[in-house]
Amino acid sequence: MHNTINHAILVHGNNQLGQLGTGDFTKREIPTKVELAPGYSVRKVACGFAHTIVMVAEEKCCYSHRHHHQSDLNQAIEQPCSFALMGCGTNCCSQLAQPGSAFNDTEIPHLSPIQNSKCLQEMRSIHCGCNFTMICSKDGKSLHAMGDNANGQIGLRNWLEVSMPNSVPLKSLRNNLTNEFDTILKVFCGYDHTSVLCESGSVYSTGKNNFRELGFSNSAIQNDSQYTLTRVACLDTILQPTERVEMIAYGENHSLLLIRNGESNTDRLLACGDNKYGACGLGTSVHLVPSFTQVDIGNQQTVQQISKIACGEFHSAVLTERGDVWVTGRNSEGQLSFGNLDHRYRFTKIDVFGLAISDISLGNSHSIFISALNRQLMFGTGGGFDHPISQKSRLQRIEFGKENNYMLVNSAACGGLHTVFYRDQDVEDGISSQLMKRKVLSCSKGNLLVDIAIHATI
Repeated sequence: MHNTINHAILVHGNNQLGQLGTGDFTKREIPTKVELAPGYSVRKVACGFAHTIVMVAEEKCCYSHRHHHQSDLNQAIEQPCSFALMGCGTNCCSQLAQPGSAFNDTEIPHLSPIQNSKCLQEMRSIHCGCNFTMICSKDGKSLHAMGDNANGQIGLRNWLEVSMPNSVPLKSLRNNLTNEFDTILKVFCGYDHTSVLCESGSVYSTGKNNFRELGFSNSAIQNDSQYTLTRVACLDTILQPTERVEMIAYGENHSLLLIRNGESNTDRLLACGDNKYGACGLGTSVHLVPSFTQVDIGNQQTVQQISKIACGEFHSAVLTERGDVWVTGRNSEGQLSFGNLDHRYRFTKIDVFGLAISDISLGNSHSIFISALNRQLMFGTGGGFDHPISQKSRLQRIEFGKENNYMLVNSAACGGLHTVFYRDQDVEDGISSQLMKRKVLSCSKGNLLVDIAIHATI
């Protein structure tokens, strides 16, 4: 059997539309292994509300006959990988590019190849919104999309739905200084939104704007959906000369924007859109934030540099460089990890068993926190994690145990009501990763796995 470290994913949560890829529609309350076909390895995973996309590499190598110190040696030389996409879950808007599916035309419960995805060679990243999928090329010169476009979220004007990977027009992406094409550095997808961050520092956005969550200040487009990637020009007046946009995150009706200062250690967080449940972190008196507004998190002594921002449907989280997590917003499913269901209207620091956190991922009503000590150590809270509400914290340690051959995972992708755990080769495993690897190897020889010692009792 092929090595499962990079040849399988672990899935958890709702499976009503086959989004877990297990071949059925049964909910999984513990992480369950789904193996890829032999010869493929997992590179990246992205989740929509009820669909999952996996970027896979087709592993190929050939043997070369080389002369080395007058000795002929056969050496295996790895060839450039051929990338492809696989998907499962709902295909209601063709987000899986599976027209005419045998499963009632909408549900694909097995990981299935995405049609024509092999033509998208040199893929760098994949991204999902509610019912759409975006693929960015390695050189940042092209962007492809498939799925729902009712609100312009994939940037293809005059198309309601796209059933196969289609090139997104990028003519509007122009560097103001050189008038040349502006290379895409990062892509961010929300419920019905897409933004791209370019090499020049400019941000272009498209999609739903009912709550002004795209941040446009032009009154003519404040409340209307955008159907092509449009430059967010108001950022020109918001950013200081030493600042640039680092990251964008979207919920259903709100957005967060992280601004990094190249000369100081102080980052800024901006928010706009719907604040009914406190998702923007601006208190109880503000229900709608019509333009990008600075949000205070703690104080400059406790929060200086921000590592990551993330949004669920109506909640938000911020991860600092020192490993602290701050949350705000709706808490109806306990997704904020407090021992109650009270919403929070300003960012509040949470305690993850005294551990520093290295990564966060948010679903509609659940949250995943990954330890900096070892990325194999993950915690979940909210929908799908059944800790009693009477407990001080609803955080539940996620077990990747014997039934999964102690698979080494280091990343999590949250969908609406499901989560996929996988191993990302581009991510460092954590401080004690070598210890975990030795223990896993020991297990493969018939020994029992003993928990890694951590600085708290879980």
